[in-house]
Amino acid sequence: MLAAYENYWEVYADALRDRDDSRLDEVMTGPRLKRGMAEIAGLIADGRAVEQVVHLNPIVVEIVGDQAVILDEYENYSYYVDPATHQPLRPTPSTPQVLRDTVTMHRIDGVWKVFDGIRQETTE
Repeated sequence: MLAAYENYWEVYADALRDRDDSRLDEVMTGPRLKRGMAEIAGLIADGRAVEQVVHLNPIVVEIVGDQAVILDEYENYSYYVDPATHQPLRPTPSTPQVLRDTVTMHRIDGVWKVFDGIRQETTE
């Protein structure tokens, strides 16, 4: 379960950096897949990409059949980059944005995929 969640982040990071949504369906489904594809389209339209730098801290809260819930309070140091050179468009963050995601995963044909998520910013 957690390996699938970590793989989701790796594929998602590649998609944001390369502005390529072709592999998102390997790790996302449902509403999350639609949002992920829209994010990539938005980056292309804006002429920028994202270098994703996160320090994850996931906890499996519940598994019922083919559905699971993960809670992840993590540090986000991500920043926008030029899509061709991958150079930062602004100074890179020195302090993280702390985010708390409650993520729903579904097992589809034996593969766990992120179905949806609720994000809450924390103040630290």
